[in-house]
Amino acid sequence: MSFSDSISDKIRKGTAAMNRAVDRTKLNNQIDTVNRQRQQLAAQLGASLYEETKDNSAFRSGRESLYDSIAECDAQRAALQAQLADLDAAASADETLVCPNCHSQISAGDRFCSGCGMPVEQIRAQQQASASESQTASPATCPRCGTPIVPGSQFCTNCGYRLDEGQTASSGAPAPDNAPAE
Repeated sequence: MSFSDSISDKIRKGTAAMNRAVDRTKLNNQIDTVNRQRQQLAAQLGASLYEETKDNSAFRSGRESLYDSIAECDAQRAALQAQLADLDAAASADETLVCPNCHSQISAGDRFCSGCGMPVEQIRAQQQASASESQTASPATCPRCGTPIVPGSQFCTNCGYRLDEGQTASSGAPAPDNAPAE
C-alpha cells in the first residue's frame, strides 16, 4: 500500500465517521422533537381526561391527591387572575381626565365632571377625537428648508432660519424662501 493510498483510506474513514456523527446528531434531534410532541399531547390528554373525570369518584379513586392538587392550582390561578383584574381596574381608576368644557380634573372612574356635569364618556370621546386630529394634522415646517419644527422654536434646527422674524441666525438679514441651507 502506497503512502497516498494510506492517506486516502484515512480520509475516507474520517469522512465516514464524521457522516455517522452528523447522522447520529440529526436522529437525536428528531427523537427530542418527537419526545416534546409526545409530552405536549400527553399533557393535552391529561387535561381533557381531568375535565371529564374530576367529578367521577371511580376515576378519582387512588388518585385523589392528583385531582386535589390540580383543583388547588386552578383555584390559585383564578385568584391570581382576579388580582390582575383588580390591578387593571385600579390603574384605570387612577387615570385622570381634563374636562374640555371647564378644565376640571376628573378621575376616570367618575361618571360625570364635578365642575360642569359633563358625562365622562363624552369627555373621553372628545379627547380621542382631538388626539386623532392632532395625529393626522401635519407638523409645522420651516419655510426655508421644509424641516419639521417644534412648536415654540425660534430657529430651525436644520438651516438656522429665524422663525419668528424670517431671518437666518448667522446673517441677521431676511432669508428668501428659496435660499440654500447654510
